[in-house]
Amino acid sequence: MSLKNVVNAETGEPIEAYTTDLLGVKVIIHTEEGTITDWIDETYCPVCEAHFIGPRVFIGGCLARHDFYHKFQDSYRNAGITQ
Repeated sequence: MSLKNVVNAETGEPIEAYTTDLLGVKVIIHTEEGTITDWIDETYCPVCEAHFIGPRVFIGGCLARHDFYHKFQDSYRNAGITQ
């Protein structure tokens, strides 16, 4: 993954990828909508163990979308639909 417009907030160095080595590092992300200053964190899904590393603001969106995915899958199972 190649990240654009993401830099370490303390050093100004570009961030190439979100890795566990960067956990707790404050970053600045420049987007078309504006500038985000946030910390790198990680989360796991307790249901399927999906894993995500990235800025906390993105983790929130990932968790919301992932929760929707599980609810969608459950709705199929509850309706007796197999895929």
